[in-house]
Amino acid sequence: MFEVGDYVKVKEDIQVNRTYHGVYFPEEMAQYRGKSFVIQSIVANGIYLDTKDVYNWCFDETMLIKHKGKKPPKGKKIIYNI
Repeated sequence: MFEVGDYVKVKEDIQVNRTYHGVYFPEEMAQYRGKSFVIQSIVANGIYLDTKDVYNWCFDETMLIKHKGKKPPKGKKIIYNI
């Protein structure tokens, strides 16, 4: 469904302190709800976004919406980290 480099939005209705398909969504990740990012890497346990944060948070695919036909804003670096 998702690929590295996809431009996605974190769903706004994600509930904190819940687990989505084995991926926990803590209070610290709430700041990302409703924001858009580029997928940095996809691993067995989830999806990592280029949030520019010190800590790399893992997201489940059910937490994300793919931007259809949209590309990252100009100047936004796409990082491929596999």
